[in-house]
Amino acid sequence: MFTTKHFVALIGASALTLGSQAAPLQIDFGADAGTPTGWEALGGAPDTTSATGTYEDYTDLAAGDIIVNLTGIRYSRRSNNGGSNTNFPGTDLDAMYNDMLFDNIAGNLDLTISGLKAGTYQITTHHLVNTPTPGKFILDVQDADSPAFGQSVGTFDQGTGSASAFDPNVITFNVVSNGTNDIILRMTQGTPATTGGTTGGWFGFNGVEIAVVPEPSSLALLGLG
Repeated sequence: MFTTKHFVALIGASALTLGSQAAPLQIDFGADAGTPTGWEALGGAPDTTSATGTYEDYTDLAAGDIIVNLTGIRYSRRSNNGGSNTNFPGTDLDAMYNDMLFDNIAGNLDLTISGLKAGTYQITTHHLVNTPTPGKFILDVQDADSPAFGQSVGTFDQGTGSASAFDPNVITFNVVSNGTNDIILRMTQGTPATTGGTTGGWFGFNGVEIAVVPEPSSLALLGLG
């Protein structure tokens, strides 16, 4: 007989499974101002041109290591860009937003994610720059559904921040992995004539989150619970 006790136990087991799926890989692009609790750091030093991080034990996302590589960077500390390392005290992600700003003066800024299992993933990107009029950037994705660039996620404000204001731009979208090919996020400068971008090429890219999008069957169980 299927009793209420069994029903509760089933829902509890489903909740545990969904809870493990929901744990994201959260990467702070730099640790000059510290790294928020629960976030990983991406390696790199001020004025380097690339940074790479390797992350293990994210078994819901990958069978092995996840490797994240960022190219096209120039600055990596907010304190080098007219601000301090504690511009936004009291915010949960103060440390993440206060370092590892990227300057993409020439070419593209590419974030390459390697090692994800086949499946659909939710990506969240964080953007903040220390200037009143930073302009816009174009965010494009290469994944299993879009094997070539050209189907961009959209054109976005870069977000602004100073010692007296905290206005990040947080962008969330889905990508599809085939379990073999890399996923690449590409930021390019919005041209002044069409999208309001600045000629200096400043990009504020502070961090990224990667989470599993549950299968429809798992979502149904969650709804049942």
